[in-house]
Amino acid sequence: MESIVLWCTFVGLVFVFWLLGVDFSLIKFFPCFLPGVLAFCQRRRARSLPPAALLAYVAGVALLYPLIVGHGFSATVFSWLICLMLGMTIPRCAEIKSQLVRTGSNIIARYSYGIYLVHDPIRYFCFHYLKGLSVFESWSLYICAVLGLSYLAYHWIEKPGIALGRVLVDRLNAARAQARQDP
Repeated sequence: MESIVLWCTFVGLVFVFWLLGVDFSLIKFFPCFLPGVLAFCQRRRARSLPPAALLAYVAGVALLYPLIVGHGFSATVFSWLICLMLGMTIPRCAEIKSQLVRTGSNIIARYSYGIYLVHDPIRYFCFHYLKGLSVFESWSLYICAVLGLSYLAYHWIEKPGIALGRVLVDRLNAARAQARQDP
């Protein structure tokens, strides 16, 4: 319940900034991220929906989003609602049993931040900068470049950064434990 209140508070804050004419670019996507907190807080709920419910929701959004935004509804506000519903749906869905799907999802999740970072510049490069390529060549280059650069970004930047963060947290915890022992 607190997460929904927090979400509503941020939606209200964005609208207040908008009404006051204040630049709200920095906070306008907070309502998209907060449903992740909501899902985390509800992770122990009974999982009464089949995994297909989540797939159906995502497919429905993928089909409806262009239509709704194309008819003038704010993409940002619609994204808030989509993310809120997603944050409320995920904790209610049962775990996927298929090992193939679980393994594939694990791989995508591992490299997802790298995919997020590189896909747009690579898209521009493959489809705008290299205009002379055929559709097949553009798509092949795009897919290979996104996969390759996402892999490199994870193994050269993200994974070492996570390891460094763990080392720093361990040192901080050790220092705190030592400080508690030394009166």
